Amino acid sequence: MANLVSAIRVKAVIAQAAFSTAEEALVASLCAVVSSLVRSFTQRELDAGIYEEWVSGSGGKRLLVRHYPIVAVASVFPRGSGVEISGYEVERSRGILWRNANWSKGERNLRVTYTAGFDPLPEDLVEACAQWAAALFWQSKDNPAETPHLPPLAIRQALSPYRRRSW
Repeated sequence: MANLVSAIRVKAVIAQAAFSTAEEALVASLCAVVSSLVRSFTQRELDAGIYEEWVSGSGGKRLLVRHYPIVAVASVFPRGSGVEISGYEVERSRGILWRNANWSKGERNLRVTYTAGFDPLPEDLVEACAQWAAALFWQSKDNPAETPHLPPLAIRQALSPYRRRSW
């Protein structure tokens, strides 16, 4: 997956007049590191992609997919069947497929192919990534051996709405 923030954006937040070659390399590296840390912290992919996953049906009306927001659902097939399931509604923002007739109950029994994620990424998410990368940039000047795996409180609060839901 691509970085969630660009080096240009991070350098704008750092607001330093000029960057040495080593600092340019550090900023580029921090873009990748922070993107990975944000995905880990939120427990999800955030940028748009195409996904195919086997989902366990609960026997109820709701089927949860791993990635959201859902852009489009290409297909839903039960395991071992070539007959596509239809007659469901998509709650895009929460990654839920609702069906009046219950989803069949089973372990990884439904194959869902869909597109999900943000395109473009929300501005507040990109800004949180840039702020975290800038914080790590300045921290590397003070203590290069330490890289926290949790964001500072303000950034944690900004990322909070993007954390994986727990049902």
